[in-house]
Amino acid sequence: MRKEKLILLILLVGILLVFVEARYLHSGILSKKPFAWGSTITLPLMALACLFGFGKSRPLRTAAIVLFVVGGLSGLVGTYFHTDGLKLSRITMLAGTKPEKEENKEGRVERREESEERENASGEKKEEEEPPPPLVALSVTGLALLGLVLLWPEKPGANEA
Repeated sequence: MRKEKLILLILLVGILLVFVEARYLHSGILSKKPFAWGSTITLPLMALACLFGFGKSRPLRTAAIVLFVVGGLSGLVGTYFHTDGLKLSRITMLAGTKPEKEENKEGRVERREESEERENASGEKKEEEEPPPPLVALSVTGLALLGLVLLWPEKPGANEA
């Protein structure tokens, strides 16, 4: 087995593992947020692209490249939704810090302590759903880029030097 085929096989396994994780994490929100179907659909297409990559025919490899491009774009769109439109408050979580201010339901920015005090004063503690991991969708883009590097056609004579 050539090295390219082995890497393609490893990429296929990686894509399938990310698909299982994405399907599990998105299972409770698919009916509420239709964009969550993005990874559920594009990851199997990227797995199909890996299978196409094992073939020698030019149309199959071209189709695989197109599917990897679609998968990469899907990862970027997923990152946009996971970060609530690239909001600074979601991105600062990457550094392990929580923003001092946040928007409440009325759109008014308030300090985090004020929000917590208001919740405690009302006696109700609302259970908030946990936000999605902000950059996990970029892993899909990374896998797609690996597929593109593997399958991108070489220029004739590129290896000769």
